Amino acid sequence: MDEKLADARKEVLVELVKIAQKRRMLGSKGNWKEFLNIYDKKFGSCLSDPSRRSTDALVAFLKTFTEPDDLKFFDKVMQCHSNRDASEQFNKKSSDTESPEQKLVRLTLEHPQYPLQYSLPSHEEVRCPFTLLFRFLWNYYLHLDAGLS
Repeated sequence: MDEKLADARKEVLVELVKIAQKRRMLGSKGNWKEFLNIYDKKFGSCLSDPSRRSTDALVAFLKTFTEPDDLKFFDKVMQCHSNRDASEQFNKKSSDTESPEQKLVRLTLEHPQYPLQYSLPSHEEVRCPFTLLFRFLWNYYLHLDAGLS
């Protein structure tokens, strides 16, 4: 766990400390503010915002946790961040190699009007999503064509 904390980005460490604060988690040196009073004699807990603290201070606080449940929880949060980063990298890489059809589908699904006009309430009969996509594209291009005329 120490290696993961040392390699983690500051945003992840800040989130871990904030979660520890919200959950009132206690490390071997107490909660975040108690830890700051021990760790930083100059400022103490006066500057308690984790985002304004150094990475070293954040890591030092998180290393005070030794309970297996706490470590497991921190590991899950860090794994979520890792998965999100990997997903973003994959999406960025794959968007460079997507076909024109894939790009059209992606842009259609991302269009702000698509979910408003083409998502079905739960009481309606479920139709093929490609039919909805086709209807959306058809209406979109009719509006586009009308604007060009």
